[in-house]
Amino acid sequence: MSFCKRSLMIIILLLFCSNTFAVSFRCKTGKFVQTSDSKSDVIKNCGQPISKSLHKQKVWDGHRYRSQTCQIWVYKPNKYQYFRHVYLCNNRVIKIEKGRRN
Repeated sequence: MSFCKRSLMIIILLLFCSNTFAVSFRCKTGKFVQTSDSKSDVIKNCGQPISKSLHKQKVWDGHRYRSQTCQIWVYKPNKYQYFRHVYLCNNRVIKIEKGRRN
């Protein structure tokens, strides 16, 4: 296999792996939370978050953008991991972001 093909395969693999970690995380209980999970699934798997806040977001409804209020729940999986910010809209997880460690 040529150097270019091998390099391209490695880049694709890295992009795929980084995308996987952006859509899920493991709770203290050992269970996973991922995008499209319901609010009740998140509570069942991880318990109550350490904080909650509201976030306004523009959403395309097929005809126009409309403003929607979503929640941001913050979890700290363990003392060695980063905070996880779980975005919930319409009682579903739409995004998970990694925060800082403190």
